[in-house]
Amino acid sequence: MKKLTNTFVYIFAAFLAVILVMNVINLWSGASVTGVSDVIIGILYSLLMLALALCIKNAKNIGGKSKIFILLAIIFAGTAVRIWYVTFAKTVPISDYETMFNGAKSVASGDYSCFDKFTYFHRFVHMTTFTFVCGILFKIFGVSVLNIQLASAVLSGVCIFIIYLIGKKISGEKLGLIAALFYSGFIPSIAYCAVFTSENFAMPFLLLSLLFVISAYKSAHIGKSAVNMLISGALLAVGCLFRGVAPFYLSAYIIGALTVFAKKTKIISCASLALAFFIVFGSVSSIYYKTGITKYRLTNGGVPFTVYMLVGFNFETGGMFSADDQNIYFEVNKDKDKMAEVVKERLIKRISDNKEKIVPLLFKKTNTIFGYGEFNSVYWSYGNNGTEGAKPYLYTLYRTASVYYIMLILLCLYYAVFTKYKSLLCLLCLMILGFEGGLMLMEVQSRYTYSVAYVFVIIGAMSVYYLGERSKNRR
Repeated sequence: MKKLTNTFVYIFAAFLAVILVMNVINLWSGASVTGVSDVIIGILYSLLMLALALCIKNAKNIGGKSKIFILLAIIFAGTAVRIWYVTFAKTVPISDYETMFNGAKSVASGDYSCFDKFTYFHRFVHMTTFTFVCGILFKIFGVSVLNIQLASAVLSGVCIFIIYLIGKKISGEKLGLIAALFYSGFIPSIAYCAVFTSENFAMPFLLLSLLFVISAYKSAHIGKSAVNMLISGALLAVGCLFRGVAPFYLSAYIIGALTVFAKKTKIISCASLALAFFIVFGSVSSIYYKTGITKYRLTNGGVPFTVYMLVGFNFETGGMFSADDQNIYFEVNKDKDKMAEVVKERLIKRISDNKEKIVPLLFKKTNTIFGYGEFNSVYWSYGNNGTEGAKPYLYTLYRTASVYYIMLILLCLYYAVFTKYKSLLCLLCLMILGFEGGLMLMEVQSRYTYSVAYVFVIIGAMSVYYLGERSKNRR
């Protein structure tokens, strides 16, 4: 499978080159309007983080108390910055976030009618668990957006620690610390803490699922690989209960396992992952339904999946949200079967009538989901929300996020091109490529890829750590 592994890595390298160009153009376009001073701040910020990472890499004795001190310093500083940003931005729920906030308030009062059939949550079932959990938190701690924002900041701090564990699992303490450092300063993971969004609760479970996949990869023992993949599948299911990214993660993990895992562990690993995932996800769905919390199952939403494909091939909106496409739901009087028929007819006609526009659309969608380093985090938390009136440092945040992301892309590209150890890289790059491939067929928003953007952080850390390194470990 070595040729297949190399092929995936080379495709990833080409993809990185494309989005690098997109990000540079977008940065230049923005800076030409607002000035270069914010770009300079972004460059200084990125160089500072890179310098600190190199200090960790080149330190001779990192272990024991010094390791614990550095790790705690990174986690504490990262969490403190996230809490500060929450208080700085003063974000309030708007758009879909407001709908989830109102649903959570209803749950807190014991009213589950927001989970009836033909409601917002019946159409967008992947928002159910986040809203339900926020309702429980509101009931315990009081109805306040700040409670969820602070919980999100703490969970993001936990993610810094999990990123450290992932790096450590790949190749020891130093890589773990570098990865934690890079993630602590990753602006989307900071800014999204202020947004009433499900990603904040999903991320720890998604990261833990990757940790156990890597553990399974590292083990050539059938039993250990199976156990690790069972745990990964269960954690992935919980993460996907909060955020509907199951198709992307499952496909990446399964293809990755079939490609780079030890031969005798491939099948059992894939089966264990799928078994645990569907048992946990299906069980929670059944509990919601049978206890009357929801009047629908999470596996049977109120709209056909193809409606997201119809939106994804809307050439006028660039594959982004389309009110006209979504309104088919009301045109057919909320009849799912009729909606499926109408969507199918319109999708076939739309594609057949616009074949020459498909390739430009795919580039435009790629630019939407991977072309901006803030992944809409600054936009939703501050740029289009938050503090009224003048918004100091808005463009500084935009440009700094872009420059930092470009630095990570460059590091990833360097590692993809020059590393001789492509197996683990293949597994990681399949996660990015899985989102890219899947979203080319679906509706896109810049926020959608935030759930996998941490992979750039991990590979970027690997690039710094492995500069001049030679290791016999499987990677």
